[in-house]
Amino acid sequence: KKKRRSKLSIVVYTLLALAVISGAVFAGFKVREIRLEQQIRYALGDGAKKASSDTYLGYLRALESFESILEVKPTPEALAARARVSAQLASELGAELEEAVQRTEAAANAKVADAAIARAHLAIAHLQIEDAEKLVEAAASQFPREATQVSYLRGLVALERGDFAAADKELEAALADRRPFPYVRLAEAQLELGRFDAALAAVGTALDLVERHPHAMIVRARIMVRAGRVAESNAAAELAEVRKEGGRELNNQNLGVSRAQVGWAAVALAEVDLAGGKRDDAVRALDQAIASRGRTDLRFVDALVAALLDAEEVSKADTEVELAKKTHPEHRFTRVMTARVAMARAHAGEALTELEAAGDLASFPSALALRGWAHLGTNQTDKAITDFDAALAMVPQLRSAILGRARADLARGEGKAAKRRLESLFDDIDRADQEVAIAYAEAIAASGDIDRARSVLTELGRRFEDADVFVALAGVERLDGK
Repeated sequence: KKKRRSKLSIVVYTLLALAVISGAVFAGFKVREIRLEQQIRYALGDGAKKASSDTYLGYLRALESFESILEVKPTPEALAARARVSAQLASELGAELEEAVQRTEAAANAKVADAAIARAHLAIAHLQIEDAEKLVEAAASQFPREATQVSYLRGLVALERGDFAAADKELEAALADRRPFPYVRLAEAQLELGRFDAALAAVGTALDLVERHPHAMIVRARIMVRAGRVAESNAAAELAEVRKEGGRELNNQNLGVSRAQVGWAAVALAEVDLAGGKRDDAVRALDQAIASRGRTDLRFVDALVAALLDAEEVSKADTEVELAKKTHPEHRFTRVMTARVAMARAHAGEALTELEAAGDLASFPSALALRGWAHLGTNQTDKAITDFDAALAMVPQLRSAILGRARADLARGEGKAAKRRLESLFDDIDRADQEVAIAYAEAIAASGDIDRARSVLTELGRRFEDADVFVALAGVERLDGK
């Protein structure tokens, strides 16, 4: 009996020992798994924090954090987080589009918000606006807690559509996400709507969040030009800083500047130079912008084309338009820039055809003004006035609309009304640009003050020695019966 009990005891003790060892091993594995999950959560948070700077280097460092997770454990959350930041890199900074496609596809089965947001950003990067709208609304339906992100994406889609009023509304709702790009994109919408003080406040907040944020400085420079305040700013110095940073090796950069941002900085610098009458400097900056062009960003191309036309580089502008037409012939921005070039070549009918095909321009003030000029060029003065008035209702200081509306007044023989409109643009013959000065002189002449009109045009002829000035002077002389 003792022997049987002894053998039984051994079996029992052995089983107990195995149970204890198994439990210890299981507990060890469980502790290891818990620690791994904690490390993954930390790395995900760390990556999100790096990405929140909305800078080139911030996005790249975030991707490194997510890659470190995926090397250990390819969780759906890490795949989706990597896809989202990669897609943001493509849509916000025009970089690594092919990689964004691959990373978003790798997260296709991840049923988390980051994956849905990544798909929307990728569609925006490809300028697939209708697809982007559907993906944004799908994200809104599936992930109601992501309301701020959904508003931001809706704002981006509206910007790419040229619907700046809708962009303004949606991006205002996205400001709960305290990072630079919602403020920068809001400022871009407000810039197009002529809300310059609000736009400057928005980029100011972006720069408070991330000091010397490259895109915020680019947009601030463009606002100062449009607002006529470039002389009181250090826009040129800030743009030089962005371009210098973008010219360094990436490991020597502070915040990181993408190739697309270098292009935007060059366009903004050209706008600054043109505002200061430095055409040759502007042309050099525009050539650098063309050289920095990456993926097709139609808002960038539209700004580039407008600056090239202001610099009288019509052939270069035409080349940019033709490139855009190869990839996105039906896009609103492509049609608007095609119309810009057509008007520069005095083809008003062709411009009008493009603008009518561009759809509703009610929230696109500069395009409305352009269509007004096309209507003037096809002798449709009443329609031109409707367009100019609509543009001026949104942006009262829009130069092209003021000048166009004054031209419409002159077409109706209303010289005094034209003169009143142009006084906001013409205060000194030594500072006035040629186009405004000619229109102002013609308005003065139509109001009956021939001597003053002659004086303005004579002085203008000394400054510019341009055929248009002498044609206008001849017209004034005819009014005087000479």
